[in-house]
Amino acid sequence: MSGSSIANIDSGTGRLTDLAYERIKRDIVQCALQPGGEVTEAELASRYNLGKAPVRAALLRLGQDGLVQPLARRGYLITPLTIQDVHDLFEFRLLLEPATAKLAAGRLDKPGVQRLRDLNQTDTVLGTAFNRSNSEFHVAIAAAAGNRRIVEVLSRLHDQMERLFHLQLRDPDQKRGHEEHERIVTALAAGDAEAAERAAAEHIQKGRQTLMEAIFSSPELMAVHINDRQAVRRCRD
Repeated sequence: MSGSSIANIDSGTGRLTDLAYERIKRDIVQCALQPGGEVTEAELASRYNLGKAPVRAALLRLGQDGLVQPLARRGYLITPLTIQDVHDLFEFRLLLEPATAKLAAGRLDKPGVQRLRDLNQTDTVLGTAFNRSNSEFHVAIAAAAGNRRIVEVLSRLHDQMERLFHLQLRDPDQKRGHEEHERIVTALAAGDAEAAERAAAEHIQKGRQTLMEAIFSSPELMAVHINDRQAVRRCRD
């Protein structure tokens, strides 16, 4: 077999792996594959009409992202969501995102500022479009800060945040979140690093408070005993 033929096979395998990764990741993030559920390579290969090899490679990548966990001789566990996860995610965001916003202040050109405003104007209905644009909004700020590693970390972090948004929860005041985003954008555009840092921190703190209140006021979730080990498994239909 010629070198070019081998390269073509490798390229084709890589594309199938990427396809498997994106499809499985999408369904995990959107809770079509439920947190705490178990899957096998064969089940996923059948579900996505792909071979086991690209599915296996995709699952390895998803394990590195923290979205699945291998189970000895049983397949894979879709990583559960717990109350401790909620605390950890928001604590990590508070450590990272305000500092990132501070770095990004003054580094956005007019198209960059407009892109943030466009993302912030996405439909306020809590659904897939809002979740994706919300993630893109925060990752775009990290990109403006100019640190590729922060972008990678925040991309994975906001994949986990999207899973939380797909729980059967409702934020009664989506308008508030958009207003907080606008305050961040205004500070970034003005090059006011301190104001950007402060606005990002306030946004995350209020978001944590709202989400925790939604969890503990949900009859479906509170029908079971919730503690730091209890998986939050009920997702949106």
